[in-house]
Amino acid sequence: MVNPLTRGLRPELRSQIERENVIDFTKLQLDDVIRRLPTGEPELDWQSVVFIKNFRQTNLAADSVVVTMRDGFFRAALTPKALANLILMSTNMVWLNMGSYVKMLGLSEPLPIVSGRLRVVVTEQPKRGGHNSWIGLQFVDNINAVWGKKQVRAQLENGMEMIFSDSAERLRKKNDETLRIAHQMTTEFQYTQYHAQPVNARLPRGAYDGQAAIEFHQRYLLVNGLNLMGISESQVDVTLLLKRLRQGNKEALHFDDERFRA
Repeated sequence: MVNPLTRGLRPELRSQIERENVIDFTKLQLDDVIRRLPTGEPELDWQSVVFIKNFRQTNLAADSVVVTMRDGFFRAALTPKALANLILMSTNMVWLNMGSYVKMLGLSEPLPIVSGRLRVVVTEQPKRGGHNSWIGLQFVDNINAVWGKKQVRAQLENGMEMIFSDSAERLRKKNDETLRIAHQMTTEFQYTQYHAQPVNARLPRGAYDGQAAIEFHQRYLLVNGLNLMGISESQVDVTLLLKRLRQGNKEALHFDDERFRA
């Protein structure tokens, strides 16, 4: 049976991977990938991306390899972050949403991409160069360390394994964090559904404070907007401003008004 995950590789390497059932990204070379992603706005099943391999070590090249569960390997003349942006654009989220959830839950950066089943995080962070790889954790069943090396061996849900540079401890932490974000998103969705139900079909709300979550996201957006205008959170009473916005108060604001000073 043809394995769609290994499509796009040179035949010798593809046969080896299918024989050993292991994709070793620490040994993968750009020339191993014989298909290229079309330029412009490439069409790909971004929801099925399992790995984005960074090959860009300097500003002189923008080569990456993107791997999907459905279509296999592609070489792309894009940075890993540009490819991650395309994944994000396939969701109902933006980076501001991700930043808000990370802040709300007290999680770590770099920001992940979480939407529905999708859970994509940065991996293979180099000491210099500022470029990273990305992994789709929604396809990973187990994360184990490679003995004696700063590498991870991740078992996929289809039974194959991937080896790449990272620590199992860090990646497990990021996995847990994305699950926490996904749980928060689900809870917020259920809260919205609760308020959309007919009165006689409403279920007990429980301890979840949905209004507090909504207000947190709105405050996060407001603070970032003020920062873009060169106004720090310490200069104004953000709580009062948010209250006025939520109340629909359209009175013009003047930041030299003592009412709005922090």
